[in-house]
Amino acid sequence: MLWFLLSFSSAVFSALAALMQKKVLFDMDPLEFSLKVTGLSLIFSFMLFPWIDNMMPGTEVIIIIAVKSVLGAFAFYNVMLAIQNLELSRALPLLAATPALVAITAFVIIGDRITLVEAVGLFLIFSGSYILELRKGDGILSPFRAVANSKAHIYIFTALFIFTATSVADKYILTSYKTEPKIFLLYQQFFAFLFFALFWVFNRKRKGISQDSKRKSGSGITTIIVILGLVTFMYRYTQIEAVKLASVALVLSVKRLSVLFATVAGGKFYNENFKIRRTIAAALIVAGTIFLVKY
Repeated sequence: MLWFLLSFSSAVFSALAALMQKKVLFDMDPLEFSLKVTGLSLIFSFMLFPWIDNMMPGTEVIIIIAVKSVLGAFAFYNVMLAIQNLELSRALPLLAATPALVAITAFVIIGDRITLVEAVGLFLIFSGSYILELRKGDGILSPFRAVANSKAHIYIFTALFIFTATSVADKYILTSYKTEPKIFLLYQQFFAFLFFALFWVFNRKRKGISQDSKRKSGSGITTIIVILGLVTFMYRYTQIEAVKLASVALVLSVKRLSVLFATVAGGKFYNENFKIRRTIAAALIVAGTIFLVKY
């Protein structure tokens, strides 16, 4: 049951990270935030050096890790944009719908059959998503219009598509190439940081970034970001170790409990609207993902 303990730990760390991310993103540019947190997470990853036997995987593995890490970093950036622009209890549950996207994509593209259990899972996920977007006094079609007209939801769906691919890539790298999770994480953090550093250089003249950095320099934000760097490292490391021991679907089904934890805590901590309804919606979505797990 080590995989379960690692997955559950990852869920707890991930929920804690989401709560702190929302607090920082009230004031900080998401790109600046992503660069700093990823850089700190890379620094904390160096703590794994004493337990790493082989520092140099093959060139092919490094290239795959690099591509996967850049995609994952871009997905992370989109999540930060979504968290900044939406209430936490509204943004996070939608990010748990990856299995639904996988099932529908497989059905449309390769004709993969959807079983009755999977159909129930899809129904629960779509029901939860619908409830999440429904507002008092809205018409039946209002949630669909709200999603279609929301730029923040584009960030969420972009991240969903990318996470679908990178989750499978994690397992492929760890098992097919027998890559050590610690060295995998170290390279992943390095390439993600490199992506954000280059992204920052190309966007450093964007209006408002420099002013924002100066305005927050004297606040307690720095301490939160340092803690976030450690927590981010911990939830990624525990997830990778869990994926090494069990199937990706099984690990992610436990990891998605973070969505429920963060939705409940975020609704109370930030005094967000529709707390009970969104908690129910998050629970339906998480339950639906469990129905879609393929063992």
